[in-house]
Amino acid sequence: MTDPLVSVVIPAFNTGRYLPETLESVFAQSYPNLEIIVVDDGSTDDTLAVARGYCDRIVLLERPHAGLGPTRSAGIERAAGEFLLFLDSDDILEPDAVRTQVDVALRHPGSGLVVGDGIEFDGPVVISASLYLDIVRACPAKTPGLTLVPRTAADAVGALCTTPEGAQDYDYYLRIARRFPVTIHSRRVARWRFRPDSMSGTADERQLRWSANAVGVYERELTRCPPEDRDLVQAMIAVQARVGFVHACVAVATSGTAPEAAYLAVVAPHLSWRERFVVKLLAAVPTSCARPVLRGTRAMLHVTRRVTRRVTGPVRSRPGTPSGPDVPARD
Repeated sequence: MTDPLVSVVIPAFNTGRYLPETLESVFAQSYPNLEIIVVDDGSTDDTLAVARGYCDRIVLLERPHAGLGPTRSAGIERAAGEFLLFLDSDDILEPDAVRTQVDVALRHPGSGLVVGDGIEFDGPVVISASLYLDIVRACPAKTPGLTLVPRTAADAVGALCTTPEGAQDYDYYLRIARRFPVTIHSRRVARWRFRPDSMSGTADERQLRWSANAVGVYERELTRCPPEDRDLVQAMIAVQARVGFVHACVAVATSGTAPEAAYLAVVAPHLSWRERFVVKLLAAVPTSCARPVLRGTRAMLHVTRRVTRRVTGPVRSRPGTPSGPDVPARD
């Protein structure tokens, strides 16, 4: 059987120093039938010049800066492949990535999304060697290079959302998962790069950003999901809000990193009154003052919870409240 055409869509914005390594990882694929589309999102560094150097091997689209959603959607519109593989312009595919993904997709022809495993790295340092715990907790695809989308699914769900925040991909996966089965397998297909200058931010900033963006996705999902799934989506809003809040507090207390007000404002409405009090405290006082106060507040809340447990017994989750999202079947 002829290998189906796979379109590799690579949005690029100011990643000229990484793009050659990314493209070389695509050129080195063991899978022969590829279409490589690089979409430059109005870069102001040498990204466009670097991409033009590969014009004999890629399709290059040049656009004014519009953000990730419209840029990736432009690549989807141009793509002719039976399958779409989304790759960030600073990440790297393993040599057999496309072959692995297509083989899984062909064995599961009803799937609207195929998700593989991968590692997160920073230079020679491996930060995360497996997706398993992430799959248990939340979105299994930590970077677009781990996914393969059949063209039929992409056509069915339409373009990526155009919101300025950084969770367009998660929104896209949820829209696919609402209409198609998702297949997850454990074979490594990509490596993604930790960059403190990326849209995710530094290690101290990114969890609050991710949580706030996820809250936005889940809020949209509440208006779209089946009625029987609304309790789960609402519960995940509360989970993500608290995760972002806790990480923001830890960043202030340990490294003095002030939380970004815009992201804190997104999660605050979904917190308890005690946590909203701390949010107001963080907004009202300088970080240098908030650090010792926050440590004292944490100690106070810890004592309060211990006293509450003695009086009322262990605090239990509400019946039916999930501890995490359902995990799709693995290949």
